[in-house]
Amino acid sequence: MKDLEILLGGSEGSDGRSTRFMVIGKIISGKILYRKRELNILRNIWSIEIAPMIRELGANMYSIYFANEILMASAMEEGPWSLMRHCMVLKEREEGAVATEV
Repeated sequence: MKDLEILLGGSEGSDGRSTRFMVIGKIISGKILYRKRELNILRNIWSIEIAPMIRELGANMYSIYFANEILMASAMEEGPWSLMRHCMVLKEREEGAVATEV
């Protein structure tokens, strides 16, 4: 099976939103988790006011767009996060980075 590679370039997402306050979240698990359940858990952690957009990037990987730098820094400092007994690590988006490097 070929690895999924997602380039994280530019300062705006495909819908025009700024990616300056974006992090990549990776859930560490030996199996692929249920997307809808994980998205619901992430949305319960960060409301739409804190993280206006959360998107799935691939198996157990998510992009999380924060409203501002303070909220993003707070989420980074409070991690790693636990979701259904699995660890989720956050990494700040680096321009030109590949999401599989998280």
